[in-house]
This record gives sequence, C-alpha cells and structure tokens, in this order.
Amino acid sequence: MPITADRHLESLATAAHRTGVSVKTLRRRIAAGELSAYRSGRLIRVEASDVDALFVQIPTFRSVRDVQPVRWSDARGSTA
Repeated sequence: MPITADRHLESLATAAHRTGVSVKTLRRRIAAGELSAYRSGRLIRVEASDVDALFVQIPTFRSVRDVQPVRWSDARGSTA
C-alpha cells in the first residue's frame, strides 16, 4: 500500500510512549503480522491508526440501577 500524505507514521518508540505499551510488544505484533510496519534503512515506522486499531473496547457491566427486574414467569416464557 503506497504511503500518502494523509498517513501519520511514527517511530516505534513514539507509538509505544503514546499508547503505554513497550517497543518490544510492538515488534512482536509486527513479527506476528498483526501490525503493518514500514522500513527505511534502519528506521521502522508504523501508522498511528494501525497501532490504535490494536486496542479493542472491553464491554462493561451495566449499573444495577439500569437493569430491570425479570419476573420468573417472564423468564420461563410462561403466560400464566
């Protein structure tokens, strides 16, 4: 994929510092094929949005106040 002007490439150190993960973790993700990287000589750059895409949101439990009580007859599918 060609690099265009709308891409934001950053060093592994910058990406690691920005996201709070280690450079070693980013290198492991690159080796595993989970993160695309670009090399120019000894320099390795990653796209910021690709690094951000490694993170997924964890579902959280709703507050107890938000949960509606379920009657046993409703839960069984009974109409009685």
